[in-house]
Amino acid sequence: MTKTEDKHHASKSGARSEKEMREFIENDLGYHFLKNKQDFINYYGSKDEGIKIWRQTRYRPLPIKYHHLWNAKTKLGKLRRYETDGYIPEANMIVEMKYSKNQGTTEEKIHKDLIKIKDGVYQNELGSTLLYIIFGPNSGKAFDFEMFEYDFNEAKRNGDPHCGNTTVIIDDTPTLEHLRAILVPTRMAAK
Repeated sequence: MTKTEDKHHASKSGARSEKEMREFIENDLGYHFLKNKQDFINYYGSKDEGIKIWRQTRYRPLPIKYHHLWNAKTKLGKLRRYETDGYIPEANMIVEMKYSKNQGTTEEKIHKDLIKIKDGVYQNELGSTLLYIIFGPNSGKAFDFEMFEYDFNEAKRNGDPHCGNTTVIIDDTPTLEHLRAILVPTRMAAK
């Protein structure tokens, strides 16, 4: 099997937007943004502790209710898992991000993410919260993003415990002012 072609340049765009978000969180806000195993080891100063927290925040298991499905396992027989986009240790916050520059497939993908949120995929032993941010020039204009936010807020109002542990931000400002408004007070409270 060959690697799938990146026809929409989503992979390249995603890598670029993750890099920009990391720089913003670290340079503008003064937090750490941990993504790979070495980031965690360096931050926690211990290989064991770093790997433990990396596993609890970076890789999230498939909900048990899906284990019986044919495609729930990889070709090697392991259960599939989800990878998060990063972790902010100072806020104990898992980060999921969607960047939207143009109208396209990102708008459709977010509805699956809402299912993952409601299924508790992002809940972990550390009691981490989830920061779900949709950002970029198209983020304030897309109907699917508004739909996602509406459905998320409705679930939260109805007492969904996993939605109650999640912050959703739609930020189309060039300097990520909506994200800044959420994270700066969190930083102040942690001091």
